[in-house]
Formats: sequence, structure tokens, C-alpha cells
Amino acid sequence: MPEKKSLSYFRDFDLREALILALLGALIVAAKIVVRLPVKLTAHSTLFWMLFLVLGKGLVPRFGSGMMMGLFSGLLAVLMGVGKQGVFVFFKFFVPGLTLDLLAPLLFLLFGKQALARPWAGATLGILLNLAKLATGVALAHLLDFPLERMEALVGVVMLGHVVFGGLGGVLAGLALRRLSRLLPNLVRESPR
Repeated sequence: MPEKKSLSYFRDFDLREALILALLGALIVAAKIVVRLPVKLTAHSTLFWMLFLVLGKGLVPRFGSGMMMGLFSGLLAVLMGVGKQGVFVFFKFFVPGLTLDLLAPLLFLLFGKQALARPWAGATLGILLNLAKLATGVALAHLLDFPLERMEALVGVVMLGHVVFGGLGGVLAGLALRRLSRLLPNLVRESPR
């Protein structure tokens, strides 16, 4: 009788990988809570959000690592009461992780095993993840009938903020991965399994 394998990729993470992903997932929520600077820039806290997502994928380059960070940070955000969407805020944290798991294998296929250690690849990934987060937020706002008059009037500014800060977070993650691969070669995995 064949064994049932449900969500086998979550069971296949070793303790080191699970701890790294849980820590980075918690740091995503902590950055969202702590980085509430009184600056008038939209999406400035997503710099750290994308930094930790891309860094986590670089440290654990396996399918499911992005979803695991998104799942953990989404559940933590719901429990901590982050955002105005209630339990639906989970999706704003989970969708970028899912998008990361769908896009990162393409980068690994095209540019090799150290693709995320390149700042431009991290920037591209950070921008796309941040735009996925923005699209999820807009979809949730429409679904929950939140007033969007301010967002529709400033859609260019909002998108520009997400592109700039997502790209910066990805660049920082790429630089951090490059540095970590030199200093601690056993910490950064060479290639996806």
C-alpha cells in the first residue's frame, strides 16, 4: 500500500532550515511593526520585508521555503493584529512567499546556483514580490469594500514606492548572500535540491 505524502516539502526541511525560515518570518512581522517611521514615504517598511524573503530563499533554496516564511509571518501577523484587514492580512504575507517559490526556480535555472547572490537578481525578485504584495492588498481592499479613493489617485506614487523599496530590499539581500557565501560557506546552500 503506497504511503500518503501530503505537504511533503514541509516535512523535508531539516531543523537548521526550519529555524532560519521561522526566524526570518518573525523578522518580517517585527520589521512591519517596528519600522513605522513617521516619514511620508509609502511602502518604506517593505524594504526589510523583501530583504528577509529573498535572504531566506537564498539561504534555503528549496521549493516551499518562501511559502513557509509567508505562512509563518502571515499567521504571526494575524495573531499580532498587524494591518486593518483582520484575518485577511494573512494573504498579504503569504502571497509574496508563494510568488517567491514560483519565480526563484526560474532564476536558478537561468543564472545558476548562486543566482540570488547577484544584487540585480535580488532587486528583480524584490520588485516582483513587492508588486505581488501590492496587488494582494488592492484585491483585499476591493473584496472588503475599503475606500480606495486615495490609492486610486496616487497609484503611480504607491507603485513607485513598492518598486523602489522592493528593489532596495532585494539588492541588500543579494549583497548579504554574496558576503555570507564567502564568510560562512556552510550556511549558504550551493544549489536547490
